[in-house]
This record gives sequence, C-alpha cells and structure tokens, in this order.
Amino acid sequence: MNAPTQDFANSSLSLKSNQEGRRPLRAFLDSADYSILSDERRSKPQLSKLRDQLIGWADSGAVEFWYSGTILSEMAPLESRYAGASVARADLLVRLCKRQALISFDQILLRELQILRAGILETDLRSVYSYTGDWFPENAVDILPVSWLEGIREFDVGARQQGHNRETRRKLKKQFFKNGRPTNVMSGMLEKRQFDLDEFLQKYPMRENDALVLAGYVAGRATCAQAQEAFLASLRDPSWMIRWYYNHSNKLSSFTDWVRGSSSSIVEMIEQVSEDALILKGDAEKLRETGSELGISPLFPAIDKLWWLKQQDQLVAHLAKQLASRLFEISLEDRTSSDVDRLAPGFSTCIRVLHSSIWESVGPSARNPKPSDWADTLHALYAPYVDIFRTDSYMARIIQEKTHKYGTTIVAKIEDLAEQIEVRLED
Repeated sequence: MNAPTQDFANSSLSLKSNQEGRRPLRAFLDSADYSILSDERRSKPQLSKLRDQLIGWADSGAVEFWYSGTILSEMAPLESRYAGASVARADLLVRLCKRQALISFDQILLRELQILRAGILETDLRSVYSYTGDWFPENAVDILPVSWLEGIREFDVGARQQGHNRETRRKLKKQFFKNGRPTNVMSGMLEKRQFDLDEFLQKYPMRENDALVLAGYVAGRATCAQAQEAFLASLRDPSWMIRWYYNHSNKLSSFTDWVRGSSSSIVEMIEQVSEDALILKGDAEKLRETGSELGISPLFPAIDKLWWLKQQDQLVAHLAKQLASRLFEISLEDRTSSDVDRLAPGFSTCIRVLHSSIWESVGPSARNPKPSDWADTLHALYAPYVDIFRTDSYMARIIQEKTHKYGTTIVAKIEDLAEQIEVRLED
C-alpha cells in the first residue's frame, strides 16, 4: 500500500527501483485509457509515446499496473462492430497488467471491517493484490453447477420416486458411488449422458478446453480439484473474460448474477445515499425559494458545505457500523469516522467521494448526477491501494481531496500520466 502499515495518514513508502529493495509503483488505469491507447484510429504521436512508456515501465518492473473485475466488464464492447477494438483493449490490458488484479469489493470491505473491529492496522495487506488474476468474489467454485453430492442427492430422489425403500436406495448408492465418486458402472452411464457444451458456455465463462475438464468431472474422468482449477483458470484470463462479457452482455446467467451480487450491498448503499440526497436537494430548493420570497439573504439559509461535511463524518461511521453488523455480524459501536479513515481506507474513500459528489447536486450551483458517478464511486474504493489512480476530470478533484492522506496521486488527464509516474518514481 502507499503508506506504512501502522498509519495511513503519515508518510508514504519510497518508490525507487527494485535493485534498491523498493517495491514497484502501483498504478490503476481507467477503462477508457485502454480504449484510447489501443485505438489506432485515434493514434497520435503523444499517445503512442505514452503507450510505449507504460509498456516499458511494466516490462522493466518499475511500475505494476492493476485491473479490477469492474474494468473487465466495462471494456467489453456494446456492439459487434467494436469487437476488434475490444481485442486491442484486452491485449493492452494483458500487456500492462499481466494477471495483476485487485481483489473484489466484497473481500476488501470484509478485510477492512475486520481490521476496523480489531482497531489495529493489519501488518500484511498483500492479499489485496492478486498476482494470479483473482479479481472475482471469494468462493468462486461454489457456483459450479456440478458436484457429486448433488448427483448423489438427485440419484436418491429418483430412486425414492420409483418406490425404492431406504435399504434398496442404500444398496443402489453403493453400486453406483464409492466415497462420493462414481463407480465404473456409474461412469459408463455418465459417459452416455450428453454434456451440452454450448448450453453450458452460455451460462458460465469457461474456455472450451476448461469446460471439457468439467465434462470429464461429470463423467468421472477428472477430479473435483481439476474441475475447480479449470474454472478458475478461465476466470483468471482477462482476454477471455472480456470476450465472454461481450458475447453475453444481454443474457442472464448464474455467473453474472453472482458477480453483481458481490457488490450489491455497496451498490444498494450508494443508491440509498443518492436517493436521500435527491430528497434533500428538493428540500433545499424549497428553502431557497422560501428565502427569496421572504427576502432572506443568503438564499441558501439552512444547508452549506460546512454543514454537509459534518454530515459526511457521521455518515461514514454510521454506514460502517451498519454494514459490519448486517453483512458480517461485526460490532463497531465504539468506532469513529477517524477510525474508519485510518483502518478502512477503501470504504472511507468510497463513501466520502460519493457524499461530496452529491453536494454538487445539492449545493447552490447544482449539477445533475450522472449514471457513471456510481461506477466512479466504486472504483474510488481502490484508490488508497495504489500510488497512481486515473479517473475523469470531475471525479479527480474529489477523489484527490479524499485520498491525499493516503499518498495517492490522482491523474485527471491521460496526457499527464507519464509525468506523474516519473515524479513518483523519482521520490
């Protein structure tokens, strides 16, 4: 991370070369960056030079580029005519990031709330960074549609429906299964069972060769561990995942429901805060109108930025306690907003960025919120865990304000990226 393991608010780690025992600089690019830098049609000398610089830093090990599961889904093209551009984006992401993925929202949230409960910043936060591409929620293999326990249960139900008593069902199980694995007799039956590969690949993002391993598991020719590893191998391939998201963007599947579910609590929280802010905005507008009618100056008599920031402190602590209790049965009764800032930096940044951006929609110079604001708010959760964080110009100002204490450099324009990286490398 950017800061010492004992206190985020103090100095940041030195980021010199590996030869001097320093860790690489960590950078997180916006999904649009991969599009711009890989699009030959928009290629300009400055952007070509930047792309080459980024690749050079990644190849040398001076800079580590990191992606998230959200970035993968955002990079999938919406129309078939953009499929070629999607391949170029994926190739650039793999070239820069390799398999370097930040873990999913739900896992970071759980880790931070556990640390917040302990009251001491954990000394080893390396598991936030996966060098094997584990961007997906925890227990991914649990969503696999096949298990021998399910097969045994289905076999038992079928035998019962046919009127077999308990002793007969026990003997049948013994004939067809041994230690949870199919016997030769059962394997022969499963061999004849058609494994609909196309139908399976519509629901689960597995490369065909990996799916065939799962088919072998169904037929008893592969172990459970081999089937699970085949599934994870597909998830860990960024190029494959981007293609799969594109081919299945308009289709429902247990996989997409599962991935979305991992961040659903945070999304629900964001939606609720946004809805409350819109109500507050309406009330504020009524107050301004009333103040104007009564000749009261200023025309925004009850709500100002100072008041709003005080509410933010209360909100950060309140939501941390609420989520910890509701999702993980963790009690944080004595924790303050300062504790959340120090011990749960991702959560704190996410909430503070959301709340401050909402002010832009409530204050005197109101700005209508955009759908992309929610995605940017979620991305901001990762900002304290990297040294360089790219986002759009609107969000950059807000995120920089909230992450300055963590030592993160926020870059608002892609044209400034190389310069900011060079500055941090020289620190």
